[in-house]
Amino acid sequence: MAWDALEGEWRTFVERLNDTDLDTTITYRTLSSGETLQTPLWLILAHILNHSTDHRAQTLALIHQVGGKTVAQDLMLYSQP
Repeated sequence: MAWDALEGEWRTFVERLNDTDLDTTITYRTLSSGETLQTPLWLILAHILNHSTDHRAQTLALIHQVGGKTVAQDLMLYSQP
């Protein structure tokens, strides 16, 4: 499945990171304003986790609003191998 392949790539990437990698500053340009920003990799990874949590919460709320059944979304349950 495509998700399994993507998850495998992420796991490989994260497992290879060391403290120096995490402290590396990434320079990028924002899509919305074109502003150039610099952010350490560890903070970008934290942002990805936080952002995905927000999307899961939004999705669960929408499912609940239309009467659908939802399941636990705690990170500890979601991230089990």
